[in-house]
Order: sequence, then structure tokens, then C-alpha cells
Amino acid sequence: MGSHTPGPRSLAELKRALSQPGAAIIGVENDLLADRPERMTVFRSTRPIVKVQTNGFYTRQPDGARSWMEFGKAADWTFDGEVFSRKLPGGVISYRLATPADPSEAA
Repeated sequence: MGSHTPGPRSLAELKRALSQPGAAIIGVENDLLADRPERMTVFRSTRPIVKVQTNGFYTRQPDGARSWMEFGKAADWTFDGEVFSRKLPGGVISYRLATPADPSEAA
């Protein structure tokens, strides 16, 4: 696995990181997909950030479709090392920023 830099420590830092050219995320855990293991492969893939807005961001999935994630409230987010997580009504979704050294980032 490639070396990782520390992840964002706040929602403001996350927004800045996602706005950087070439930014991408990789899914770590997703409680909402616990009963759908076939979707976890897509979730754990490297997904480039397509657009960042003040209220959320779009990623591009491996099939080319765009996926939307709202930022919501800062209180819904936790930051632990390189992993950042958002609490949603159905569970928690966790990500990390992708880096060029990530083997999973190969196209």
C-alpha cells in the first residue's frame, strides 16, 4: 500500500482538500451497504472528485456515473487520522483521500 498523508481534521479542511486539482476519495466502510456486498466493490474504488459546492460534492464512479454527497452539519463528521466519516440516519460512511501512490488508483 502507498504511503498516506494525514487526512483532514475538520470539515473545513475536508472541503479544501476535495477542491484540490486531482482530488479523489476511496470508500473505507459503509454501514448502509452492509447487506449489499456487491456494491462495496464500487464503494471502495477510487472515485475522482468532479465538483465541489458549498453544500456537497460529486464523485465519478467507475461506470462513469456521478454520485452526490452532501456535507451536512460539521457535527455529523468525525476525523481520525486519514479516515473521515459522516453519520447518516441509516449508519456511518467512511472515506479517505486517495493519493497518487495508492495501488487502487490505477485506471
